[in-house]
Amino acid sequence: MTRVLLYLGAFLLVQAADAQGDSSSTKVPLAGKVYASSETEQRPAALLVDGDLNSSWQSTSPFPDAFYASERQNSLLRADWTAPVGIQLAPALDGNLQSFTQNIPVVEGLAEVRFTFPSPEQIHRLGVRLRNVSQPVQIRLQDVQGNTLQTYTYTSGQNFQHLRFAPEQEGVKSLLLSSSAPFGIFEIGTTAALLQEFIGIELTEDQLVTSVDLKHFPGSASASASALFGGLDRDNLQLIQVLDPAYAGTLTVELSEPMLMRFIEIRHTLLPENWRRVSAFHLQAFAEPNEPSLPGTGPGTGQGPEIPAHWDPYAGVYPSLSALPLTTAKLHCQHADQSSCSHHR
Repeated sequence: MTRVLLYLGAFLLVQAADAQGDSSSTKVPLAGKVYASSETEQRPAALLVDGDLNSSWQSTSPFPDAFYASERQNSLLRADWTAPVGIQLAPALDGNLQSFTQNIPVVEGLAEVRFTFPSPEQIHRLGVRLRNVSQPVQIRLQDVQGNTLQTYTYTSGQNFQHLRFAPEQEGVKSLLLSSSAPFGIFEIGTTAALLQEFIGIELTEDQLVTSVDLKHFPGSASASASALFGGLDRDNLQLIQVLDPAYAGTLTVELSEPMLMRFIEIRHTLLPENWRRVSAFHLQAFAEPNEPSLPGTGPGTGQGPEIPAHWDPYAGVYPSLSALPLTTAKLHCQHADQSSCSHHR
């Protein structure tokens, strides 16, 4: 009898271990709604979650001129402007390259307009299209004291052309355009950094995410950098994993600790060239399954503790998320060229 009980005990231990292994290997997919910085009609954001790894979302192209109308990308839309009495500069800031201002008149020998930022800005790119240029127009980037940091010249030979400059200048408080002859402005805009396009999922509720499956490939020669972000505040997401923009396979990112998230997002940094667009094919977040109650226990049975409706299976197991200095993740390549995929911490 003793030998039978030992065999039975060993059998039950093996069964329990197998059941535990099955439970830990099961991941619960988390639902949510997709959002994106932009999308094309042919490849909308919904394709990120259609289950087809060969279909993809695609962004629009910020350059050459779409960034003018974007408050997220055109930092000059936050600036105030000053011009001679009666001159409205709104058409120069409406994102429409076909609308234009009146001619800026000459006052005391100069035709001048100034755009002033609320606080000093970094200017990475400067775009401008002028009209009725008969004498050179000087475009000066100035600091808080009015010192000129950089100067560009828009000539009469470039009249009506859309030009883009690359100042990469910090500490710019204002832009001053001046000429000895009247001129008009079709559009003017600035970017503070390399432009990004993104796509993400807003989960239906705050969730402890344990892993993420994704296929983030932005497209050939479209992005200089890619990354995965997550968190509770969409405007202040935390970096989870740096991604290789050249990698075209699928990935699994496993978090070293479950992370409470409402938003999870793929971001691509575009090359600053005309007609560059980026894509993403798949994004799916997972949580671990809740531990089941033992038979005859749980709410309403009078046996065992009452389990709250929104039970946190990780309470008391993991440290406070706010105490974690940073998120670490483990990256797995699932197919394609695995040599380009690496482990990051």
